[in-house]
Amino acid sequence: MAQKEQSCQKQITQFSTMNALLGRVYEGGFPVHLIEAEGTIGLGCGDCMDGEMIMDDSTSYIGRIGSPFSRMDTNERVSFAQVAPFAADDSFTAAKLDKQALMEEVLRRVGSENYFIALRVTGTFTDMKLRLAPKADKPYPSLVELFAGQKEFSEPSIRGTVIGFWAPEAYQGITVAGLHIHFMDEAKQTGGHVLDCTLAEGTVEYEVYQGFGIRLPERQDFAQADLNHEDGDSAIRHVEG
Repeated sequence: MAQKEQSCQKQITQFSTMNALLGRVYEGGFPVHLIEAEGTIGLGCGDCMDGEMIMDDSTSYIGRIGSPFSRMDTNERVSFAQVAPFAADDSFTAAKLDKQALMEEVLRRVGSENYFIALRVTGTFTDMKLRLAPKADKPYPSLVELFAGQKEFSEPSIRGTVIGFWAPEAYQGITVAGLHIHFMDEAKQTGGHVLDCTLAEGTVEYEVYQGFGIRLPERQDFAQADLNHEDGDSAIRHVEG
């Protein structure tokens, strides 16, 4: 892996933490315009966990249960997001790679699992299995209880873009360890959190980041939340699929 100069180091920026979501801090603490200003690609969830957000070219879209896939208003707020100023270190064409095999190939090329990695994959996907998160209403349920009401749907063959991040296992709870990806189709009419997929043919771009920054919510519910969760790892793995 080519080493970047520290003076040129870019970072992935995350808004809130997974442990905060496990602590039921669901109300959006960050406006979309603030998130879009921090990068060019990203993902997240809507206010009160309502829907799955994807950002490409500093423009955010969201899929919600019962609503059309749409461009987000810049004053909308989100509960959680990850963004990065993406400029690929490398790219390669690939075919017939499932979700696991795709990430294994990226990690092989990077040569380490100890850095943060941003991904942008464009092409034709088969067996695309997506989900949309439901909106949380008071009294707020736990994250696992909330996601029991998620909507799942599949696309047998679809063109579009997958965007997401790889994080080292040591950061589970702060973020989502391993691979976390969202999808948007070419026509920007559907999308969501990717549970599973196969890249039939397309281009994989990736960038390695040595910096990771966190913006915490300036809210009373966050200030008083319990962020320590004995079952946090299993809960995150359950809701992230």
